[in-house]
Amino acid sequence: MDIRDKYLDRHMQKRMTFARALPAEKQRYWAEKCICIAGRQHRTTFYLMSRLWLSHLH
Repeated sequence: MDIRDKYLDRHMQKRMTFARALPAEKQRYWAEKCICIAGRQHRTTFYLMSRLWLSHLH
């Protein structure tokens, strides 16, 4: 894991923690936003974590 992976992992964990108290629609928005960020930065691990989060919301 490089520095960007560690940053994105922490970012993902924070978002998931904050999102638990939010409605499902807002959680889906955050998960989709994380997927976009991962896609732009070509971060496979972060992308997979985001996709798993989104799949758990459906």
